[in-house]
Amino acid sequence: MVKAQRKANKSINKLIIERNLILLDVKKKERDRIAKNLHDSIVNTLFGIRCHLQLLPTPQEEAKAILISELQKLEHTTRDISHTLVDNRLLNENQFEQVVTDLVSFQVNAWKTRFSVEFDPRIKFERLDANTKINLFYILQEAIQNVNKYAKASLCTIVFHYTVTSFTLLICDNGVGFGKTKGKGMGISNMYERAKQMHATLSIHSNPKEGTLLKIVVPLS
Repeated sequence: MVKAQRKANKSINKLIIERNLILLDVKKKERDRIAKNLHDSIVNTLFGIRCHLQLLPTPQEEAKAILISELQKLEHTTRDISHTLVDNRLLNENQFEQVVTDLVSFQVNAWKTRFSVEFDPRIKFERLDANTKINLFYILQEAIQNVNKYAKASLCTIVFHYTVTSFTLLICDNGVGFGKTKGKGMGISNMYERAKQMHATLSIHSNPKEGTLLKIVVPLS
């Protein structure tokens, strides 16, 4: 009876641990979903309203300036809330490089693509603001998902390169590529939108059977 009770207790403890892990995962996913909605919907809407208001002619320029200032404060406040909800690892000064390395190393697909990542040692990721880190991470994640889904590549190389005025993220695969009529889905649109939020330039070069090169240039202040 004692042995049976101990075995039952172990099973109960295991179930409690598994339940807690599931709850934590659910909470994290919901938190990330809310953060993304705040960032991609509300912040972008506020930004659009502010831009249109700036172009609106009015004799009450002083009142308009006050409204624009208040909208900008609301943008920053909402963005800050969004950032605090997102996985804190992305915002940790010394963790960004490790998070990217983990993301790349965990990739597995049907084509057995080999992923590699290189970091220019001159890049100081701790100097990047939270907005840049978050947008870079999600652009990289989306690009890797596209490689997994469509590229049929044997190799995908990711490189963070530094210059005095900017740093560049290159994502290159030797897969099947695509023509001009493809690669314009929501994922690609989201990447362009995130690049815009960083004041970065994003370009995608691809041809059938010649692979794909995605390039993001982020200006450094």
